[in-house]
Amino acid sequence: MDPATTIALIAACVGAATTGLNKLLVDQDRVEEIRKRLKEIQKEMKEEKGKEQPKKQKEMMQLSKEMMLNNFKPMIFTLIPILILIFFLKGMYGEAGVVVTLPILNIGLTWLWWYILISIIVSMTLEGIYKAWRKRNKED
Repeated sequence: MDPATTIALIAACVGAATTGLNKLLVDQDRVEEIRKRLKEIQKEMKEEKGKEQPKKQKEMMQLSKEMMLNNFKPMIFTLIPILILIFFLKGMYGEAGVVVTLPILNIGLTWLWWYILISIIVSMTLEGIYKAWRKRNKED
């Protein structure tokens, strides 16, 4: 198999795995609640200025911190394996130069940029599918 195909398959698998782990390890309902509350607080702060500002800012900071900690959980499980994989791929394809050229833009991508591009595309696609599925299930 050529390097571009191999790297694309690996990136797709890693992108799917990290997206799946993210959905399993992060309390999606809680993150959604926090996002909604943060929007409410921002709206309230715009409408009313005064003594309540520091209280609302403190609540925003606490909610933002909770959301950030929630979103970092999957990184604990994925960071080391992905770094090992990157070093492995570098050993295999580090000297390969351009592994694929994007046809419309006529831009050549090295193995790392090709890996990043495919991984982002797969992750964003799966994220969109998950959001649509979640929205559909909430309506039922």
